[in-house]
Amino acid sequence: MRTLSFAQDKDRVIKAYKQRWDIERLFRTMKTQGVNLENPPMKDLGRLSKLMTIVAVAIVYASITGLTQECAYKKTVRAPFYSYFTRGLRWIKDKLLFFDFSNLLNYLKKSEGEYG
Repeated sequence: MRTLSFAQDKDRVIKAYKQRWDIERLFRTMKTQGVNLENPPMKDLGRLSKLMTIVAVAIVYASITGLTQECAYKKTVRAPFYSYFTRGLRWIKDKLLFFDFSNLLNYLKKSEGEYG
């Protein structure tokens, strides 16, 4: 009976620690890694609230994008396992870096001529 209780407690502790670790990773993402919100550019609470909402949506979007990406590296000392957020953010950066903005500008110019 005691072993069963220990196993249940162990599972509960592991689950709680995993949740805490997820929160710690989120704070790290919001502070130093990725978003840098330790020194926000504004002090107005209304604007800061809007910024936090945008940041939350961006983090969720990058994390969901990271979930859909294959991990290029195995977990080793030289190539650590990246979080879903980091994987998604890298994928988004790569897409923006190699995005052909001239096609978008041409499309927008055509649309402007049709409606402007």
